[in-house]
Amino acid sequence: MAKAMKDVLKELVTGDEMWAYYQDPLTKRQSMQWVKKKDSRPTKVRRSRSAKKTMYIIFFNSAGVVSTSRLFPTKKHSTMTSEFYVETSPQETGTDAQAQAREDGTSWVKNTSR
Repeated sequence: MAKAMKDVLKELVTGDEMWAYYQDPLTKRQSMQWVKKKDSRPTKVRRSRSAKKTMYIIFFNSAGVVSTSRLFPTKKHSTMTSEFYVETSPQETGTDAQAQAREDGTSWVKNTSR
């Protein structure tokens, strides 16, 4: 039973994604400044909903990173859909990555950047 569970965990591939903006404006707290009572407050510009951003996606298993990908919003892929997730997810189970893992702990990375 324990060996079967270890084998299942070795084959398990999971992932995570993160949106990163090209520009990271200061927060209200970071941009605070002293002003005289007579002066008007400076305007804090908000990030627009259409600000340029990219999504980083990483898939990994017990041996390490299996696949990485980057999503640049285009007309075809403007949102993270299940279709895009299936397209970018690694087709192999962890066996290829485990076979190419090195003794020093580094492992093979399949880069699927578009």
